[in-house]
Amino acid sequence: MVKKWATSLAQTRQAPSSNVPCVATHELLTTQRNAVLEAIVNEGLNPSDFEWRTQKSQVTPSPTYGIPYSIEVLVHVPTGSAFAFDLDAAYGHHYAVAHPGREGPTERNDAGDWPYELNYVYEWLTRVNREYHTPDLWAEIYDRNELLALESDEAKNTRYRYSGPPTWRRDDLTRVAAAAAASGAGHRSSSHPSETSISLGA
Repeated sequence: MVKKWATSLAQTRQAPSSNVPCVATHELLTTQRNAVLEAIVNEGLNPSDFEWRTQKSQVTPSPTYGIPYSIEVLVHVPTGSAFAFDLDAAYGHHYAVAHPGREGPTERNDAGDWPYELNYVYEWLTRVNREYHTPDLWAEIYDRNELLALESDEAKNTRYRYSGPPTWRRDDLTRVAAAAAASGAGHRSSSHPSETSISLGA
């Protein structure tokens, strides 16, 4: 476990032959990264499904010379979910920016220090696990509609034309949910951008 005194590493790298900094970064300590890995394993997720990336801080403004302040972001590739380890460099406050959030697409929390930010990581991983394993019932409905339309078309031996969705009852939805869960339809793959950026919102 990460020791409670551990703090994130914020450093400014210097250009080889100049006193002008080339990039300002907020990087996690090795012990902090290890704590994140432990959280992933404890949640029952596959560490190989995660990638570390960087993006511009949305909390700390660009320092002198207009150089972007860079932070680290952990991305769950199959779902596109992401957690940004942001920092208010002026006050040393850790910010946890998570997608998905508890009640919306994205949420930002002023964690204050590392132990609290790690708690937000655990909460985010729980949501990632939930979304990853939850069947997409809407997708199942659309697939069933198309299948029924095709079967109807074959029965009539006519050219396929979609005639609209069939009438659905609660029992139909229950059967779709049960079939999706049994077949593991919840494991969905989605495309993800090469660069990750989480909007802080209002």
